[in-house]
Formats: sequence, structure tokens, C-alpha cells
Amino acid sequence: METNDKKRVIFLNDDARNSKYPYKSNYIKTTKYSIITFLPASLLLQFLRVANIYFLIIAILQAIPAISPLSPYTGVLPLLFVLTVSVVREGIEDFRRYRSDRSINNAMFDKLESKGKFQSIMSRDIKVGDILLVNEDDTFPADLILLKSSLGQNAFIQTSSLDGEKNLKKRTIPVNFEEYVKPIDEKDFHLVGKCVSEPPNMDLYNFTGKMVIGSEQFALNVKQLLLKGSNLKNTEWILGLVVFTGKDTRLMMNSQKSRTKQSKVEKKLNYIIFFILMSQIAICFTLCVIMFIRDSMDDANQDYYVGAGNSDEDYILNFFTYFLLLNTMIPISLIVTLEVIKVLQCIFIMWDSAMFSIDDNARCHVSSTTINEELGQVKYIFSDKTGTLTQNIMVFKAL
Repeated sequence: METNDKKRVIFLNDDARNSKYPYKSNYIKTTKYSIITFLPASLLLQFLRVANIYFLIIAILQAIPAISPLSPYTGVLPLLFVLTVSVVREGIEDFRRYRSDRSINNAMFDKLESKGKFQSIMSRDIKVGDILLVNEDDTFPADLILLKSSLGQNAFIQTSSLDGEKNLKKRTIPVNFEEYVKPIDEKDFHLVGKCVSEPPNMDLYNFTGKMVIGSEQFALNVKQLLLKGSNLKNTEWILGLVVFTGKDTRLMMNSQKSRTKQSKVEKKLNYIIFFILMSQIAICFTLCVIMFIRDSMDDANQDYYVGAGNSDEDYILNFFTYFLLLNTMIPISLIVTLEVIKVLQCIFIMWDSAMFSIDDNARCHVSSTTINEELGQVKYIFSDKTGTLTQNIMVFKAL
């Protein structure tokens, strides 16, 4: 049962009984935003940068006539440009995640219905307890238990998307389960029973459970588990029982939630800008002190001096005036240039012919444009196999 920490009871191909338990939907969502949250959330994200906060303050101060000797447009327009480029870039990245999710959720699979008939359903509609037909080269839409295979007792899968291993792994039907899978050349069969398994967890290499068919019990282990994200290889088809769906699958439990990334260069830039800001405030305060001293001097010849007779409020306003006049200590052109360069870098990376795969007819894909400069910081690459970094090509020759 889902609410039990020790076991999970699943009835084979019985939606009515399985619906009593709060099993997760097989709908996948990896996007960071929705249509409603995109604009406010992405804008809030931009103000994690000290520079954007600084230029927002500058833009507000320039809009106050009593303080600003400058046109407000000189502060507002560059800031709007920077924010627009950043938000659009963020939107494009999240839209790519959305398209990937939609492709996975709308993939079609055949579900075993009553009397050995199959019905095509979308991946997002798959439920715990369903028995699915998966064909060769298809990606498993959920975590399955192998029940029947075109090869008899065995099936082969590739788990490169999970652990990076491209060698095929063998999976087998439960021990002594042969009488329920004969004849092997027919895909239509009917099973009545239940599966008792461990609760969802992150372990890719272990699994415990049992299949109960009538009075018979069959032990289950990782050799019967077909993980979501892996592919069926060298096997025409298999039939599998869905045990974990959606966020309960091993793949999703091991996947990190989409998060905001900052490069080392950007983090260092934040510290530098903060230091310059503190220096600018100190300079403005010093100038106000000098002005106060000059106004306090009893000099009969200072009638020409406009600042004579300033009040405390005037000194505060002058502080912000000096702050605006010195705002070029942190040039907004720096931020504009960084944003434009990041976009151009992504375009050049995708256009790079040296990273074009002729076999797959695919270009390099940039998943995140916020950490391009991290590529230039890589000094060492650790690998357990040479084939991970190079390319192993083996040609079979038969006499």
C-alpha cells in the first residue's frame, strides 16, 4: 500500500482497485515556470545580481527631479534592455524543457485491456498496475517488471541515460514464471494477481518484491526491473507491469530539480560590484562632509557660492545627486555587453561544425546559457574509462 512504508501492493491490470491508493501520475514536468509564474519569477531571478539591483536604484533616483541632473531615460532604457534579454533567454530555455516534457508525456504505448486486447494510450495516462507492450528501441515510460518477452525468458536493455553505460544489460522474467508466458510467440495473455514491492526509492541497482498469482509466489529483484529512461534493445517486444510512475520512478527521484545557476565569473562580479558600491557611497559621503565644512566657513566673499545656507535636507539630496553623478563607476554597458556576449556564445556553440555529429545529424545543444564561461574554467576531467572521452569503434569480422 502506498501509505505503508514497508510495502506497496499493486493489482495487475485492475484500475478499480489500484485507484484506491494515491499513486503518482505518470505526467512529467521539469520546467521551472508556468505561464502565470514566468514573468514575476524570472524578473525576481534577475535581481539576484547585485548589478541589476544597483541599476534599478539608479533608475528610480534618476526619475526624481529634485535629485537627478540626468535624464531618467539614460538609466531606465539600458536596464530594461538587460532585463528583457535575460528574461527572453530564460524563457527560451524553459520552453525547450516544456517541449521535451510534452514529447515524453504524449508518447504512445499499447496497454493490455481485457480479453487480450491492446489499446493505445499516452505516456501521461499510464497508471500503476497497467501492463504495457514496449517495442524494440522504445524508451520505457515508467518503471516496469518484466513479465513476457519475444526472446522467451530474457530481454536486453540499454541504460546509458541513467548510468552512462552503453553496454546492454540482460533482464529476465521471474524465476519459474514460464508457464504464464507460453506460448512465447503470442503477446495476448491475461493475468490475475498482485505485485508486492518495496516503496519508491533512489536505488538504481537494487529492488525487492514478489509476484502473487493465485497461490503461487514469485520472487522479484533488480533482474526483472526495467527502469524509466532506459531503452529496449535486441528484443522485438516485451510486456511489463507498471510498478512506479512519474515522480516515484528511479529516474525522476535521482533527477535534480531545475535550479538557478551562477557561474564563478558572475559570483566574483557580484563581489566586485558590491565593493565598488561601498566605495561610491564613501566618496559621496566624503563630498557631502566637504560641502558642509565649506558652508560652515564664515567667509564674507562666499556670497557667490550657490550652496551657502544649505539645510540638512539639502545635504541628503546632494548625497543622492553625487551618487547619480558617480554611477559610471559601475558602467551599465558592462552588463549589457555580458548579456549580448552570452547569447552570441550560445549561437556560435550551436553553429560549431567541429561539434556536429554526422551519425546523428545533430548539432551541439546548449541547455543553459547562464554558465557559458564555466567551459573556460575546466582544468581536469576525471573518467573511469578511456571510451568515455574518446570513441570506441569495433568492427566484427567473420570468416
